Amino acid sequence: MNNKQPIVKIRLSKFNKFLELISFCALALLWIMTIYLFIHLPTVIPIHFHLKGNISRSESKNIIWLFPAIASLLIFGLTLLNKYPHLFNYPVNITEQNAERQYRMATQLIRVIKCSIVLVFIFCVVEIETAAKNKSLPYKGWEIPVILALFFLPVTVYLYSSFKK
Repeated sequence: MNNKQPIVKIRLSKFNKFLELISFCALALLWIMTIYLFIHLPTVIPIHFHLKGNISRSESKNIIWLFPAIASLLIFGLTLLNKYPHLFNYPVNITEQNAERQYRMATQLIRVIKCSIVLVFIFCVVEIETAAKNKSLPYKGWEIPVILALFFLPVTVYLYSSFKK
């Protein structure tokens, strides 16, 4: 890492403000859903499933609080981290000429990842609720590829854009 990377103040575009809004609204929704589900779920809930949807492990419903708690730590931590893009590691050398563009792309990537994180946690909570009510969770086949795409596609686009002049 180059410790002498220039410090450049990045102004948020409308799209980046929208991503921030989505992240925090989705996080609030996750907390609201968790509170509601905690009240209405049975004492023991399924938390792990085989690929065919059969429940392989159950726990006390108190474990559901981990989803919004971990999501909150990640969202607030990434929000704080995003204030210091000059401390990030980049796949290209950062100069005065490319710093603003590289910082903007990197901070936007983190915002997209924040949205993805909260969406995945919401999905997990909904799946747990569904499984608790139905006593199983039919695997539809699209979940894992979509979740992986939520994280790998933005990173791939970022890396491609970083090297593009």
